[in-house]
Amino acid sequence: MYAVDVGFLKTGVGGLSVSLAENGLDHLGSHILEFAEELAQSQGVTPKKIVRRGPVLQVLKDVLQE
Repeated sequence: MYAVDVGFLKTGVGGLSVSLAENGLDHLGSHILEFAEELAQSQGVTPKKIVRRGPVLQVLKDVLQE
């Protein structure tokens, strides 16, 4: 699971928009999970990748409830 949480960015950083940062972190999370998926599969584990946007603790609670 990867949670994209840009709550720490109030108005952007150095001209970087919050939306752009969120999209970049979303993309990064997808790549990290692809690598983790390959590792899991090499060990005989069938993973489930989840990328969500929002505060980490809330995303974790939501995923656990599902």
